[in-house]
Amino acid sequence: MKLSEITGDRALDIIADILPIVGRLKDSKALDEFYKAHKTQDLTSKAIRADLVFTLIPALIKSNKQDILQIVASVTGKSVQAVKKLSAKALWNEIKDILSDPEIQELFGSSANTEQAASSVSSPEAAGQSAAAE
Repeated sequence: MKLSEITGDRALDIIADILPIVGRLKDSKALDEFYKAHKTQDLTSKAIRADLVFTLIPALIKSNKQDILQIVASVTGKSVQAVKKLSAKALWNEIKDILSDPEIQELFGSSANTEQAASSVSSPEAAGQSAAAE
């Protein structure tokens, strides 16, 4: 479900749930290392987007599992326990859907004050396909 499709109290609950998590994620070691490695590069380039998908996102997931599960639960309206029971494919699809949602990207970007980074997450699936084609 897209954030733009969620209204009212549920939308406010999701934003309230996600913002503190985004704050923690923006302070993560993985994100810091990613930005240090790419500080002089355009974060929207295909190579950087592939690195984002194949390096940064897995590192953030590994080091912030509970936070990622909470984001998926909040956005999908499922409990964290239900999210934990999803198959790997189903969970990855939920994560991809969340990362490709422009409204979520804007929320992450405005919260982290990194609008450029948020725009580089626009399509993890496309970045993966681009990297595979190269």
